[in-house]
This record gives sequence, C-alpha cells and structure tokens, in this order.
Amino acid sequence: MSKPLLWSLAVLLAGCGTAPNVQPPDCGPDSFGVSRTLEVTPDTGPIVPLLGPKEVILTFDDGPHRSRTVDVLNVLASQCVTATFFVQGNHSRRHPAIVRAIVENGHSVGGHSMTHRNLALLPLEESVKDALDGIAATDSALGEVGATRLFRFPFVASTPELSGVLNGAGLIEIGVTVDGKDWTGNGAGEIVEIIMAGLEAGPGRGTVLLHDPFDHSERATRLLLRRLKEEGYEIVALRVAEDD
Repeated sequence: MSKPLLWSLAVLLAGCGTAPNVQPPDCGPDSFGVSRTLEVTPDTGPIVPLLGPKEVILTFDDGPHRSRTVDVLNVLASQCVTATFFVQGNHSRRHPAIVRAIVENGHSVGGHSMTHRNLALLPLEESVKDALDGIAATDSALGEVGATRLFRFPFVASTPELSGVLNGAGLIEIGVTVDGKDWTGNGAGEIVEIIMAGLEAGPGRGTVLLHDPFDHSERATRLLLRRLKEEGYEIVALRVAEDD
C-alpha cells in the first residue's frame, strides 16, 4: 500500500485558506482501520463504559498547526485510521483550511476553548465565554453554525457547574483515559511507552490523548499505531449522532 503523499505547496497554501491536498486513505487489507463508530449525544455520559476490551479512541489536542497537523493526518490516512481533533478557536481562525481538511478526511472535530486557559480557575461567565467563543471560531472555519459539538476542557479541568452549563448548551464533554504526556519533552518512543503502560494498568480501553502541533507528533502517532496494532487493540471512531 502506498503511503499518502503530502505536497509541500499545499502546506504553504493551507495557512492562506486553501485546503491541503491530503490524499484519501488506501484502505488495503494490511491497514489498521477502525473497528466501529461510536455515536454520542449530550446525554451519552462517560465514554469508557461504552468501549469493549482493547478498544481505544485516538484524540489530538491544541491544533491545528499549519503543517504538523497535516503530517499527522497523513500518518492516520496511511493506516486508514480515524481520530478526533480538539482544536483551539484562536488556531482555527489562523488555519481554517486545516480545520476543514480534518473533517474532509473523515475525522471529527471538537472544541478546546478559544485561548487554552484553565477554565476551571476563571469566573463562570468568563470561562463559558471562552469555551463558546472557541466553538464559534471553529464553526466559522467549517462554515456551519452548530457543527462543533464535541468539547474537551483545556488541562481536562472543569467544575460541575461549568460542565453543566456547557452540557446544557448542547456540548458533549470528552475526557481522557490515558495521557501520552507528549507535552513534557518526552521523545516519541517514551510517549508510546507511557500510553501502552497506562492502558495496561488501567481499564485496557478508553480515550488516548496526544497533541498534533509538536515536532514529534507525526513520529509518535506512527509508532503508537504500530504498537496498538501489534498488541491487538482496535480503533473506535467517535461521531456526534445526527439529530432526528
């Protein structure tokens, strides 16, 4: 199976509003793929109980980055794997074409606030505004109001009151089961070992957290997919259920 190609010109144009040319995945018999799709609503509740043994949802925070996010998209496409990207509103404004490319290549997009401040430490009105402003910026990038309904708090930090307000606004909060700690300066191999150890020591399933804007994001994603496949894990895609 040929690896999807990333044209350097497309990357340069991406920051200017032209979609990057990420080739569609070639889902050959040796690709990892996804085992199934989990559809969620604001009433779904915790995700982990809905997953079977060795089922994981891949998630990426803090993007989009003008080139590194596209690198990650190409790694995922090379194995026909679907993930969820929790993007910051300020980054969505800078790179709307990358946000659109994420969705156009089969992945889900969620909000991650406007500025990535710790919303649990802010006054309620200010934290709600930061969260919803980020959602609005990402919706604007996608060209559709209400398109972004998944949400992850920066630092995975919230309060019951704040979570209740955002859930009441129709957002679906997605937590983290295993954090790869790729924001600490660990190398790609160390990141993968942390994730695998966390899965084995914990419930053996759940949502895995990585970040797409780092210089090691591509390699960490590639190594993680290899290990998950070797050790018999399955990837579950996350989707918002369509309204009736």
